[in-house]
Amino acid sequence: MLARKSSLFRSSFVAASMLIAASAQANRYTVVDLGFKVTPNKVNKQGDAAGTSTFKHAFVYRNDHWKKLKNCEDGSSSAIAINAGGDVVGDSGGWPTIWKRGSACEPVNLPTRAHRGSANAVSSDGTVAGWFERQTEYHCFLTHPDGSSEDLGLIGTGNDCLAYGMNEHGQVVGGTNKDLGKPMKAFLWQGGQFRSLGVLPGGRTSLAFAINDRGHVVGRADTASSNAHAFLWSGGTMKDIGESAAFTDTVASDINGQGEIVGYGANGSLSEAVRFADGDVIPLLSEVSNPEGWQLTVASGISGDGTIVGTGLLDGVAHGFKLVPQNQP
Repeated sequence: MLARKSSLFRSSFVAASMLIAASAQANRYTVVDLGFKVTPNKVNKQGDAAGTSTFKHAFVYRNDHWKKLKNCEDGSSSAIAINAGGDVVGDSGGWPTIWKRGSACEPVNLPTRAHRGSANAVSSDGTVAGWFERQTEYHCFLTHPDGSSEDLGLIGTGNDCLAYGMNEHGQVVGGTNKDLGKPMKAFLWQGGQFRSLGVLPGGRTSLAFAINDRGHVVGRADTASSNAHAFLWSGGTMKDIGESAAFTDTVASDINGQGEIVGYGANGSLSEAVRFADGDVIPLLSEVSNPEGWQLTVASGISGDGTIVGTGLLDGVAHGFKLVPQNQP
């Protein structure tokens, strides 16, 4: 009986959220099943994706199938981001790692006294950004062409910096705190300087997850009601793009060069993959030409040509997906 109620509620939730998609375009995408063993995280313009298996191992999706990436050492691994050339970054054995296309696993050279971390972004020239742990502090790093890496430092008396995204101009975004133990706020780092991106009205925290080459930043920030809303930061202003009658919380995961933004909306433990456009939060399932059996729960990445990857349920089983725009081959 409980399972039936849960199923009915989920169906009602999806149906209600689809009603708000006034600007949605039917048959905008074709959904491609990426299987049930790997969660895709980011995708490049060739349609290749970085992902992590249910067994905690890094994979890359290339030539229409997943390929297991060799670990640098024993232990779990994850693949978080991929660049246009097919280089993948993440971690292996808890250490920031890059898998250059056609090459073996390479640990990132971190600053002194670092003991674990994660590589979360990689540009087309192989520059890597991420975070590492030193004692009780989390620091952001950026690599250099000579193979060394730079500690981006901390702000004020803060003790945490987590880098999640980077663009082709070396601008890094993430979250950091200005004072010890205080809430984190979204930042943009460039040329040795941190810039706080602020918070939404009435909120206290924010995190930036992605930045495009135009310097537009997306992420999540809490509001006066303590719910999380997706934001877009551009021109020095943080804008709430995630207010929705269908969802209590929204998150923007990624943005491409054309300004297309994807993420997810949630009500409690239920979530739905969405895109953010023209003030609307649009459920992606409402724009799929072949939705049979699918629930799209999280959109995690979008490429320059508008291809989207994420996770969902296919006939009730967790699967990765790729949404291919209808005007693409």
